Formats: sequence, C-alpha cells, structure tokens
Amino acid sequence: MKKNLAHLTALATATLLAACSSSNDANEENFAKAISAKAEKSGALCFGGYVPGGITLADDNNDDVAREQRALAKAGLLTARATTDGQRKPQHAFDLSDKGRAAMHNGEFCFGKIALDKVVKWDDVKKVDGMDASTTFVYYTYKIVDVPDWATTADLQASEPTMRAAFAGANDHTVMRASITRMADHWSLDNFGNPVSGVGI
Repeated sequence: MKKNLAHLTALATATLLAACSSSNDANEENFAKAISAKAEKSGALCFGGYVPGGITLADDNNDDVAREQRALAKAGLLTARATTDGQRKPQHAFDLSDKGRAAMHNGEFCFGKIALDKVVKWDDVKKVDGMDASTTFVYYTYKIVDVPDWATTADLQASEPTMRAAFAGANDHTVMRASITRMADHWSLDNFGNPVSGVGI
C-alpha cells in the first residue's frame, strides 16, 4: 500500500511539473527541441571539390587539388580516365560520376547530417529590451547521422578539412557554443556555433 501511494505521489508530481513547463522556458527540453529543429532544417554537412566540367591532372602532380581529386575518385564520386598530354606524359581526367551526382546538393558533396547528442548547459538568460524575447548561449555536443559509405574513406577524410573536423568533433564529443533566442513562445537556435575548444562543425 505504501509503495503504491509513493508511486502515485511521484507520478502526480511529475505530471504537475510537466504541466507547469512551457515552450518559452529556458530548459533542456526546449533547447534540445530548438537544436534538433535547426539540424533537421539546415544540418546537412557538405564540402566542395568538384570542378565543373572536370579537370585533367598529371600523374606526378601531388598538390592539394590533385590529392583531393584522387581521393574523390577512390571514393567513387569522380571518374578518373587515364590519358596523356602532348608530350605523352601520363595524366588522368577527373569528372563527376553517377554516384557523385547522387551525393551532390547545390554543387557540393553531402556526407551526413548534424544531430543533437546532448545539451550540456547554458548561460544565464538575458531579456531583450523592448521585445518579448530572451537570449542566451547553449552548450551542446553533436553526432553525425545518415553517413554514406563513401564518407568513411580514410583518404577522402584526410583530403577534406571540413569532413575531418566534423567527424573529429563528433567522435571527441566536442562541446559547441551557440546563441539561442526566444521570440514569444518558442526558442530558435541562431546558428550551430563554434567549438569551445578543439575542432567541430
């Protein structure tokens, strides 16, 4: 009987607390919703690398562009056709593959999406003068979801700083600091922010 009473009391307390919470409160639940909404809308992680019309590079070229093009070809995003120049020196012509075309969005290759890992903390909330609004900074960690197989290619990650930093930040649980604003009755993440230390998105 006592156990049942304690259970009912705890349930009633939880229900009361849930009922008292609102969408404009500064709390973990509302901040998590705001971060997740931002990630769902604009959390695609992408990088450039495709040269429109293709590019031809000598096989003995080892600059950053050449290494990037070879890594993209190894990942299957570009085709690499062997050819020679006017002096019969070996070279390769790189162009977009069907796989690369499918991975492209607005001219960039997309390798996954940001998703919230957890809300760590937030700063004191400040009211915006003359408006029904508040602002603060929220601290969170992230993960990367919907990662295609080609994005796990070691050579490609080594040649693409954007990819390398994004995956390192997710794997190391880098804490991001981002501004978040309440307008009227809901919170919105202003941007994904910057790493407190180390690297990230």
